[in-house]
Parts: sequence; structure tokens; C-alpha cells
Amino acid sequence: MFLPLVVDLAADRRRRKAEWNPLTVTEDRKIVSPSRAAAYRLRIGELQLVLYRSLAETSVPRSVIGQHTLHESFFGLLRPGDDFSPLVMVE
Repeated sequence: MFLPLVVDLAADRRRRKAEWNPLTVTEDRKIVSPSRAAAYRLRIGELQLVLYRSLAETSVPRSVIGQHTLHESFFGLLRPGDDFSPLVMVE
């Protein structure tokens, strides 16, 4: 089970609606079950965050939003033009 929690303390985003969207995770070109890996996109106003968590070990890189990773978890910013900037990566 993966239950992300984000606390945003920025006053300018306090009243903005937050949107959580599940993202598809793939491994070897096959969709991975949410019981093995999960990813979400969180949008609050202009800010977009991506959260990924592997719930089962793998020796094959997994892909989410075009990012290929063997990391257990990552968290980052999704910028306009689908440019991803990682903030935290856990091996």
C-alpha cells in the first residue's frame, strides 16, 4: 500500500484545488500492478509534483512519465513541456 501525503505551507496556494492523478508505471513494456509500484501526479495551481514508489524489488528499470528508474522512490517537479526535475531519489 502506498498512501502519499503532501503538506504545502505556501500561502499563495492555500486556497487552490489540489488534483491527484494516478500515473501508469511500466516494466519491460508491461503495465505494473499498483500492488508492485505506484505513481501519482499532484497539481496545485501551477505547481505539479510527481511521486513514485516501488513496492516490490525489481532488476528491470521501471518507467513513469518517461523516467526510467531502479530507485525505490522518487519525488520531483514536472515543469511545462514535460521536463522532470527530481528533488528526492531513494535507492
